[in-house]
Amino acid sequence: MATSIFLAKLIGPFVLALGLALLLNAAVMRAIVDEFVSNQALIFLSGAITLPAGIAILLVHHRWTADWRVPRWPA
Repeated sequence: MATSIFLAKLIGPFVLALGLALLLNAAVMRAIVDEFVSNQALIFLSGAITLPAGIAILLVHHRWTADWRVPRWPA
């Protein structure tokens, strides 16, 4: 459970800041995304950076269950 909370504290503020940036600067963010999508090197580089980050999350948060229930918090 500590790993889940750590990941939430790590990823949560980033996603919140990104969401606020999208809401407050929609036109600028749309231009950034359009420029990003047209550049194949940036797409490859972002994948090369995010893939190891995603694998790292899976390696430290490796609790896999075949059950549909989610543990109650706090347990």
